[in-house]
Amino acid sequence: QDGSTVEVTGSPTEKAILSWGLELHMKFAVERSKSAIIHVSPFNSEKKRGGVAVIGRDSDVHVHWKGAAEIVLALCTNWLDVDGSTHEMTPDKANHFRKYIEDMAEQSLRCVAFAYRNLDPKDIPSEEQRINWELPDNDLTLIGIVGMKDPCRPGVRDAVELCTNSGVKVRMVTGDNLQTARAIALECGILTDPQASAPVIIEGKVFRAYNDAEREAVADKISVMGRSSPNDKLLLVKALKKNGHVVAVTGDGTNDAPALHEADIGLSMGIQGTEVAKESSDIIILDDNFASVVKVRPVCNLMIFSSTVDIVSLSLFTFNVLGGPLGSFCLCKYPKVHSIPAYCKCCGSYNQCGCCYFLGQCSSKCCSASLG
Repeated sequence: QDGSTVEVTGSPTEKAILSWGLELHMKFAVERSKSAIIHVSPFNSEKKRGGVAVIGRDSDVHVHWKGAAEIVLALCTNWLDVDGSTHEMTPDKANHFRKYIEDMAEQSLRCVAFAYRNLDPKDIPSEEQRINWELPDNDLTLIGIVGMKDPCRPGVRDAVELCTNSGVKVRMVTGDNLQTARAIALECGILTDPQASAPVIIEGKVFRAYNDAEREAVADKISVMGRSSPNDKLLLVKALKKNGHVVAVTGDGTNDAPALHEADIGLSMGIQGTEVAKESSDIIILDDNFASVVKVRPVCNLMIFSSTVDIVSLSLFTFNVLGGPLGSFCLCKYPKVHSIPAYCKCCGSYNQCGCCYFLGQCSSKCCSASLG
């Protein structure tokens, strides 16, 4: 109102949607004043959606859902046109929307759908009971589908190529659907064959359904895992460790904590990372950039990583370290040449000159503690 710059906060996906709304000159404060939030169902990484129940001035109650496009679409029995008219979601119309989703996904766009349903005020539980209230997600009306570009950061493709040339196999584990995951992996150089199929590219639910022996058998073959959950990451880490790999995991969310803890080396994101993720990790990457990790040229054979919005599918890494006695990997082979923004939890300091080694001992000038 006073001409000052608008600050948009939230997750990268939320910020992208809100920024789009600002470009459309939407009046968020006006819209929010027309209703009040009575319950929130946070985004669930297993269900791939989150919802909110609001009550308007006229006491009408609406439940709104936002999440993975194809998953939200499957819950819709109606759709809303640009004139505000509601129509039945026929099989032909559902296929029409799925084609839109597939087309956007093939362009490496992250697809998000919005839907809502009306709710009888009598069905709203008391305040004491709302804590365990599961918002209804059936008979939804589709409002719209948006595609958001999550471009590779500058240097990521070169970093992946550096890994490949150094004998490092890079794998991507992401919550995106297979089409989006494939497109991003091709863009980043993780995949080179556009026609790659299972088990090179696999869905999380398929990997999850395997028994332990089957997971161990396919783990080394996987290059891309789409529609994965945090638990799928954990299962993959365990399978790789069973196969004899020394595993390092990076993540930024609270749900990544089990995988970070299970890994031999945990790397968390310093900007987008939650405190739980940071506490569960051994190293904090201050700029959230994959290129900052690989420029240290670690001695390794295998790396797997999964998608976060900010760093484009770079949140889970696995390193197969050469030389069993090492038990870790070297962060800086040439400290005077390669400088990384890393935080040493051993001595509790930031290594300004990039001289902190992890060869069984922290050799930063400020620390000589053994890392075991």
